[in-house]
Amino acid sequence: MTKLVWSDEYSVGVSELDQDHKIIFRLMNTLVDLGAVASSGEEINDALTAMTEYANGHFEREEEYMRAVGFPDAENHVRGHMVFRENTVNFCLELMDGDGAIPDRVLDYLRHWWVDHILESDMAYKRFVEAKS
Repeated sequence: MTKLVWSDEYSVGVSELDQDHKIIFRLMNTLVDLGAVASSGEEINDALTAMTEYANGHFEREEEYMRAVGFPDAENHVRGHMVFRENTVNFCLELMDGDGAIPDRVLDYLRHWWVDHILESDMAYKRFVEAKS
């Protein structure tokens, strides 16, 4: 699994949210590193929990921002966050009883979810704000 590498294409134009995304990339890369070597279930669960908890704070900040700018598709965006939360809780439960390995499907889901979410869903509010100005 390749690591996530930040580039300007991921910038939503809001420094606090961009910083959040950079931290999430680092947390995701910790999971990628743990998946590449024999790791304890506790290490994996701690890393997944850290990424999930940070993501929850990020989602709150992002949702507040979307409300503040009047983004018309905020409800759909929030639903995407809820699906992510549900899936990561399920991953945490699944991996808690696991053998210390992170299934590729979990890493693939997380990696693709973040990349797609930023480049599609988050860019939608960026375009909305740019069009308003």
